[in-house]
Amino acid sequence: MTGINRSRPMHRMTGTAAAVVLLVAAAAVLSAFVPARALAASDDDKDWKVLGDATVEKKAQSEEIKVGGEEGLVKRMKFEVRGADVEFKKVTVTYENGDPEQIDIRDKVRRGGKTRTIDLKGGNRVIKKVIVALKIDGDTDRDAKVILMGRR
Repeated sequence: MTGINRSRPMHRMTGTAAAVVLLVAAAAVLSAFVPARALAASDDDKDWKVLGDATVEKKAQSEEIKVGGEEGLVKRMKFEVRGADVEFKKVTVTYENGDPEQIDIRDKVRRGGKTRTIDLKGGNRVIKKVIVALKIDGDTDRDAKVILMGRR
């Protein structure tokens, strides 16, 4: 005898069970790529450097961040917000040669968050100063800190 027990019926996988097994297998394969993606994002963040910052009081409508020098030579910029939520309206970038560039942001950023990346016209240009039109969001007694970051 071969040792096969024919008294128990063989079970076949139903369509639902097969789908569940397939989904679990797919999730396992995809999860292998998540850490690589997270590392890529952190590598991206390390290329950004702080160009300057401003403390924004609740009633303020605009703030100026002076930059200048070698650190102002960037192609892209973004803002990080701390302390309170901030609504960005418009940004005016003044370059070392005096040329201004106005950028509508219209972005509400929660504390701890960042604006989208802003590509500056003309490639690598030295930023002299940035004037930010903004508003601290609603019901808070906190001031906000707006940090200007740049990337070449």
